Amino acid sequence: MNGHPMKTPTTKKRYLLSLLTLASGPLCFAQLVVDIDLGVLTEGTQQISGTTAATEIDPGPPPVIIGGRNNAQAYPGAANDLDWGNEIVYQFELQTSGQVSITTISVDGDPDFFLLSSLATEVDAVSGKVVALDALDGFFLDGAPPLTDTFLDSTPLDPGVYYLVIDSYLLGTDANFTIDLTVGNLPPPPVLDISPLGSIVEPNVAFALDTFGSNFDTEIGVYDATGNLIANNDDAIDLQSEVTFPVGLPAGSYRIAIGSYNTLFDPNFVVTSGAGGGTLVLNYPGGSRTGGFLGGTPVFFDFTVGAGGGGGPIGDGIEVTSIEFDPINQEFIVSWVSGLGGEFNAHIGTAADLSAASAGNGLMPLAVSEIISPAIIPVPPALQGSEKLFLQISQ
Repeated sequence: MNGHPMKTPTTKKRYLLSLLTLASGPLCFAQLVVDIDLGVLTEGTQQISGTTAATEIDPGPPPVIIGGRNNAQAYPGAANDLDWGNEIVYQFELQTSGQVSITTISVDGDPDFFLLSSLATEVDAVSGKVVALDALDGFFLDGAPPLTDTFLDSTPLDPGVYYLVIDSYLLGTDANFTIDLTVGNLPPPPVLDISPLGSIVEPNVAFALDTFGSNFDTEIGVYDATGNLIANNDDAIDLQSEVTFPVGLPAGSYRIAIGSYNTLFDPNFVVTSGAGGGTLVLNYPGGSRTGGFLGGTPVFFDFTVGAGGGGGPIGDGIEVTSIEFDPINQEFIVSWVSGLGGEFNAHIGTAADLSAASAGNGLMPLAVSEIISPAIIPVPPALQGSEKLFLQISQ
């Protein structure tokens, strides 16, 4: 701890608060200046060593000097009694979304870390300080290294250009630092293997099945009840797949198999998926399913033709109509329809839980009870990070 007013070790200051009141009229100030362009950052870690002090990196002429500027004395959301000195500004670009974190390796002085979406500054009418306008987040990491924190509470940054400002706390000061700058991606959501879909259409009525909305290269196949492949498709629109049945199908049971590019659909439901993966969307008459798809592992959905059709539940059945997964909060957002009234229960488990349930009362461990559709269903802590999960709705 460096004796700052209102600063404590590893304290985080969030800069998503309302901006300070800004002055109008002609004022003399300069926007932030990029000192070093890190280029496009991909997944991984790079170590950065530097100083906020003015440093000549090329004698010229003219000489090239980085750092040593005090173009931002404050940041939106920070207390008015906090002042920053000289800064150094790093620019970087993300071409895909990702989390960005910093780990301190060594520090001399008191560097603080701010993430900005622009270099714009303005003079605050109340404090008279030059404020960096577009600070997305910031943290101090005060204390003995190593300390780590992730911008935006681990929310992935969208693709775009960003600015990492390392600013020395207190006017007239400089700080030296060595940090690890890490770009990482959120783990994919658990694979959802939820079936059956129930009765989705009447016999001999035209319908289609597709993967439109998925974010990877899909392939889809449809089998009859005896394991004969009756339809399959790779690319219908862009990299998404669709099978159509212009005259429908006879009444009976069928199975959908979905894999990534280069999937092999062999007889008897033997499916070998390609290695790609991502978020899968399956659209069918009356509903859709959304969930994580693990490359190399095909996903199967059973459905029937007839016995009511139209995508809704039959009699006292329960039909899940949509599922989304929030990887940050580790929870499912689930909707269902049913001819039953009242409240329902949600069960989440692994393949072992499903196997045990099949040998018992048919239900996996209870995740949440007394819910109605739609519902947010948290993944139990012991199951968070699981590669494959199964979900049941019961009453």
